[in-house]
Amino acid sequence: MFRKSFVAMAAIFLALFVAGCTAYPDISADKAILPYVELYATGKSEHIADAGISEKTSQKIYDEIHQTLKAKLSVYPLNDETLEKVVDDYIKYLQEVTKVQTSLKKYEIKKPIVEVRAIMIDASGFDYESGNMNQFKKLDGFSELYARLKAVKERDVTDEQIHTYEEFQNFMAKCLNRMLRSMPVNERTLDVKCTRLQGDDAKMYWGPEDFDTLVKFAQGQKI
Repeated sequence: MFRKSFVAMAAIFLALFVAGCTAYPDISADKAILPYVELYATGKSEHIADAGISEKTSQKIYDEIHQTLKAKLSVYPLNDETLEKVVDDYIKYLQEVTKVQTSLKKYEIKKPIVEVRAIMIDASGFDYESGNMNQFKKLDGFSELYARLKAVKERDVTDEQIHTYEEFQNFMAKCLNRMLRSMPVNERTLDVKCTRLQGDDAKMYWGPEDFDTLVKFAQGQKI
């Protein structure tokens, strides 16, 4: 869903780097990988301490998800207030439906492998960028509402008029909420090869060796 933004984010994330020392993390790899998947899938995890992730870093990831969704949904005629509400509601929905479990599949002292099993949104067939008004003209109530807006303004409808028409904004919010929730919820699995990383507290933790693949998995994209 947000692959391009988060590939860049991975470079900043926790100021992580591959450890060159001989120390190994105290917390098992399966516990450490769990918050990575949860954070990149929903912007929230209650297990961030197991990966050395600070609240500040966790908030940065949430903010990145929020801003990326806003940018993608800005193709629709929403005012700022409506856009914020749609994005907030969708992130809450992600957090409700996403369930992640991790287990140690193969123990190797240097590169353990963790199996991730998750129930999550499958966004692989959804294209935010193609969004436009034509999608909504086919929905029940759109034509009537659009005609009423034109009649009230007595001229062609402008973006500004759409943005200030509360009834239209409410209608658009309902349409988008329904559309976003129409994406299938499936079970997915991923094997994650782990590497040693340094967390925000300067201690060593296990983390994904391939951030790109983990992010695509967490956000429902094809791998």
